[in-house]
Amino acid sequence: RPMGERVWEAIMDIANAPRALLSSVDISHLLRQGGIATARHPIEAAKTVKPMLKAMFSDKYAATMDTIIRSRPHYEQLVKGGMFQAPLPGKTAVALGEMEEAFMTKVFDKIPSWANFIKASNRAYNTGLNDIRSRMGEATMTAWERMGAKVTDLDVSELAKLINNATGRGSLGKLGGASELLNATLFSPKLIMSRVQLPALLFSPSKLVRKEAWKTAGAFLGAGSAILTAAQMSGAADIEIDPRSADFGKIKIGDTRLDVWTGYQQYMRFTAQMITAQRKTAIGTTQELKRSSIVGKFAESKLSPAVGLINDLLQGQTYLGEEM
Repeated sequence: RPMGERVWEAIMDIANAPRALLSSVDISHLLRQGGIATARHPIEAAKTVKPMLKAMFSDKYAATMDTIIRSRPHYEQLVKGGMFQAPLPGKTAVALGEMEEAFMTKVFDKIPSWANFIKASNRAYNTGLNDIRSRMGEATMTAWERMGAKVTDLDVSELAKLINNATGRGSLGKLGGASELLNATLFSPKLIMSRVQLPALLFSPSKLVRKEAWKTAGAFLGAGSAILTAAQMSGAADIEIDPRSADFGKIKIGDTRLDVWTGYQQYMRFTAQMITAQRKTAIGTTQELKRSSIVGKFAESKLSPAVGLINDLLQGQTYLGEEM
């Protein structure tokens, strides 16, 4: 490859390293990136936990699990339709943009295996999400076949979009070629896009996928509401119902906040604050805000660790308003 191309990839490699470091020793993707798929297929999602943990501690098992996933009946058809499957870390020479965005770097590949917790986290992340995507596709395709549906290429491609978006892998469209730069600038650009693009599938041109999308949305909203209701009724937690508050829709237990909405809570709060030009503070008072500052704060919350640090240094305070 040309020298310029290699230099650019090296720069992007280093720029994305802090994101991978921050995402390591973290197996939350089942309820974060894959939270919507988990709500729709909880039994299938539960089956991915053991293989994910085994892949974390064994490079060999991760390769075995990859072979198992690829051998499933509808795998080739779904991948051809556009279902994303991340490559095994370090096994093949792939472009940064083809990797999962949480680990879009090769900086840590030279670290010895016994000390490489980042690579171990990457294996778990890739195996878990690849498995749940495949299982979601298999479950849906099998259900369609049992009901005697005539499945077209459009149905498969739209299902692939649903699977990708339900597991945090949105499309960047014409900006796809700049995914490494976007990932170095924003925390999770494809996750952001997946949450924006998923509702559009409620009106998919495929009748089968349209129906599945509504079932998925219903399962996700139902599961989230049930968890919040149970937390509230238990008396162990408080639930904020004012959408102008940063705690809206979260489970509050002392100083701990649990967000079950896989990122959608932020968009609901942003919309409510933009409409009212107000926000509710932690002590319950209401503040008047300029809409430009609301947009600015929302944009700041989406910055990558490296760019976010630069922004904090320029402003002389952290995102939460604390001194550097």
